[in-house]
Amino acid sequence: METVQFDHETLELQEQIEALTTERDQLQEALESRIVIEQAKGILAERFHLTVDDSFLLLRRSARNARVKIHDLSHEIVSSRETPPAVPRAMARDSRLRAAAMRERTEATVETTERVQARHSEQVDRLHQQPDQPTARVRAPSRSDALDLAARLGTYRWYLIAPDEEHWEIVIEYAGPGNELPVELQGRLDEWLAARSLPSVHVKLGQTELELGAP
Repeated sequence: METVQFDHETLELQEQIEALTTERDQLQEALESRIVIEQAKGILAERFHLTVDDSFLLLRRSARNARVKIHDLSHEIVSSRETPPAVPRAMARDSRLRAAAMRERTEATVETTERVQARHSEQVDRLHQQPDQPTARVRAPSRSDALDLAARLGTYRWYLIAPDEEHWEIVIEYAGPGNELPVELQGRLDEWLAARSLPSVHVKLGQTELELGAP
């Protein structure tokens, strides 16, 4: 009789553990799904210059129109730089979202252009104030590439030159001949090219222009 009682209690305990494990897994799945959805909302809000509420509305309508789960569409948005076709299709069908995106995009473009131009003027003035300081001007394909290079420069002094929204140059100050790239600095550039999978980069040393290939 005692053995039967013990087995019964053990079975109940196992069932409780299994139930708790299932509940934990469901909560974990729900949390992960929520995180992905929040990330997708943020990406759409930034990409189309929408409020967070409008970006969620866009996300929900896009998933509904495409007949896919909102979590699956969110994962697709988060995992790719390309916007899934379902999103612009949903936006095109909603005049309010379309108008909001166009208005915010126009305002953001004007603000960004003014900020970039002001920063560029300030940085050009700095260049003129230090004519004797050797510098290497590296033309980066994008702002993120430029910032990634900056993060690898260690103690080198640097600053960004942004002639317009599509072009970025990072100016690196160094000691030594003005027409010769220091070995250490070239090593950091090689490391950057390899990490970013870039085939080459344009570098200007004073009046000397170089095209450095990936190692």
